[in-house]
Amino acid sequence: MFDLLVIGAGMAGATAAHVARLSRPEWRVAVVWRAPGESALSSGTLAVAGEPHPPAAAAPGVDEGDFGAYALGHALAAEPGAHPYQAVLRLLAAAGGGEAAPDWRAPVAEMIAALDGLYLPLSEAVNRAWLTAFGTFTPAATAQATMALAHRGALASGVTLFAGFRGFQDLRPEAAARVASHLLMAGGVFGADARVVPFWLPLPGLEQAWEIEAFQVARLLEEDAAAREIVLAALASEVARARADRVILPAVLGISRWRDLLAEFAARAGCPVSEALATGASVPGLRLLRALEALLVRDGIETWRGDAVSYEAVGGRVVAVMVEEAEGQRRRVEAARFLIATGKHVGGGIVSDPTPREPLFSLPVFAPAGAAPVGRAQPGDLTNPDPLRPQPIFGVGARVDARMRPVDATGRAAWSNLFAAGSLLGGYDYISDKIGLGAAILTGWAAVEAMEA
Repeated sequence: MFDLLVIGAGMAGATAAHVARLSRPEWRVAVVWRAPGESALSSGTLAVAGEPHPPAAAAPGVDEGDFGAYALGHALAAEPGAHPYQAVLRLLAAAGGGEAAPDWRAPVAEMIAALDGLYLPLSEAVNRAWLTAFGTFTPAATAQATMALAHRGALASGVTLFAGFRGFQDLRPEAAARVASHLLMAGGVFGADARVVPFWLPLPGLEQAWEIEAFQVARLLEEDAAAREIVLAALASEVARARADRVILPAVLGISRWRDLLAEFAARAGCPVSEALATGASVPGLRLLRALEALLVRDGIETWRGDAVSYEAVGGRVVAVMVEEAEGQRRRVEAARFLIATGKHVGGGIVSDPTPREPLFSLPVFAPAGAAPVGRAQPGDLTNPDPLRPQPIFGVGARVDARMRPVDATGRAAWSNLFAAGSLLGGYDYISDKIGLGAAILTGWAAVEAMEA
């Protein structure tokens, strides 16, 4: 029997397991996971708090640029229990002795440090504006180490070579360079000597490919030394010709050997090299998943692949879940506590058939602005006809009480020993609110913090 069984091994589930191992070393902790979810779609950034919204709702005396302004703005504007940061703020304050400005940095910085250099340390500011493959900028607290100079402040002077690979459509350098130049000038951060110059690099061995995926490019650069040499020679020549001060590449600098490739590209270019943020299922997302798996192994946490398909409960407590493993074999797993971090639509934590629902524990699913469960709503009822506006369907999910336990339709804890974290939780749009991985870390930390020893 385990002291804690975590269901889901994305950022939220791995954070919870890691925090439990550190704070309660006597516990026996296990993680079961089915398949990669939202964490695999990471662009490479780690966002904790988007922009303050609405600014007027921020607490008096709290900087509008800090986490408190964002979190309180959203949490106070939401209905009780609707935004998971409400419970996170209370638990952060309690952990800090009731301080007025909760220290969100400590759990986030600890998790970043645990991922063995994959992410840059947090900066003083809550957010930097990070460069995307489209030439636009998005706010986030930090990004992967391969993206160290792909933020607005680093591009303010000198020549930036924005390079893409021929046949690889995720980054088109001419369009991206134009957009980035326009935004930098409009933002008043472009110096008189600043330029963004587009350039195409060859992809030897993939010239005839119909559609080239980021993973193909990453594997080519990692595994084919001859092909890599051709790319490096072309890059070095263009850097010298353009007198570039830095290079921005697509997010393809290796999966396992990203440190080696980053150093090799910078050495041959003779200037710093960084990646732009990725799109879709990404190389940075795969790097993150591998780092999380390695962390769980280092922590000595038992993990296995399987699909949690049913549960048993007695007297208001979950006592076991049934896990379907390979070839249809089933395993009954008992634990004193359970934490569900199965994600939302991608990870299978929320399914629509056709009504959005949570399939394992049959938890009610709430719309972002609704006090009652979604009920009979169809997916089409939860979309906005304006594609530029937030889509309510991305904000549906479970709600939690002050102890991070998912609630039933009456607002009471569904099970006294069941906790939830990550994008399974509703009340925020992890896409447009720019808080996906940060919310996963903070809610994973908070769920363990709320558990009784």
